[in-house]
Amino acid sequence: MNEIDQLASAMLVLVFAAVMLVVGHLYVENRSQKLAASPPMQMVSVPPSQTTIGLRSKSPNPAARTYGWNEF
Repeated sequence: MNEIDQLASAMLVLVFAAVMLVVGHLYVENRSQKLAASPPMQMVSVPPSQTTIGLRSKSPNPAARTYGWNEF
């Protein structure tokens, strides 16, 4: 390859990189404007944790015991 072909190839790479930088900047800018314009997420309230660790069944059989949320 002669020097003219190498220079043309290098210029093409530089133009492509510049276009990709501009397009990426515009995409990020547009995306941030959309996120700023959207309504904020609503907070979900979580009920307070149970004060009892588990619920015990009235049966004397230990296999019949039911477990609370915090015991697993």
